[in-house]
Amino acid sequence: MPFFPEKLKSLLIKELELFFGNDKKRVNHAKKVLEFSEKLLIDEGGNSRIIIPTAILHDVGIKIAEEKFGSSAPPLQEKEGPPVARRILSNYEFTKDEIDKICEIISHHHSKKFLRSLEGKIIFDADWLVNFGNESKVKDKQKVEKIIDRLYFTNSAKIIAKYLYL
Repeated sequence: MPFFPEKLKSLLIKELELFFGNDKKRVNHAKKVLEFSEKLLIDEGGNSRIIIPTAILHDVGIKIAEEKFGSSAPPLQEKEGPPVARRILSNYEFTKDEIDKICEIISHHHSKKFLRSLEGKIIFDADWLVNFGNESKVKDKQKVEKIIDRLYFTNSAKIIAKYLYL
């Protein structure tokens, strides 16, 4: 697992805060996804140089989608996010290959069927660990457990989700 410098992580978070301005909801969401991503990274492995920046920037397309289309629908944010992420990341010490991988995940971070890499699966799981409580209205614990088992890719995320939501 490649080391990811704290200074670089802080700079990317600062970029996110500048990008979203007063939209603290989006910034706080990304920080929570980052926390879960880092936990899953420890348990599941993966490349921190892909996972950490992707967790921070995964939802940057929301702002552009809302400005252009008045909607933050997942396909719109997946389309609009990669150019923003690419522009931000190009100012830092990322290779073209790393930027391409990060943008690929951002372009599919809601589309489970397109996520093949461990890093993409970790981002998907971390995002859903944050969103599950807001999205799931199911109260039956057995049904919730079945949803969790189907929804998440990683065993670590399933364990965390069951702890949080059962």
